[in-house]
Amino acid sequence: MVITPDIEEALALLYTGQVNVAVKAEELDLPLELLKAILDKYIARNPISPDGWDADIELSWPYAA
Repeated sequence: MVITPDIEEALALLYTGQVNVAVKAEELDLPLELLKAILDKYIARNPISPDGWDADIELSWPYAA
């Protein structure tokens, strides 16, 4: 499968937890299982560093509620 710019953008958003996988699969007109498999490969290629959260300054639940 060819990874289009739309899919690449979706993977970046999914990787950071900004969107739901099922919703994004529907938006991209992809089967959910296919997007999950692509995301698994993306995550394996881009592991989170142990200190990756140090630069995270966005508030999250429950603080942003």
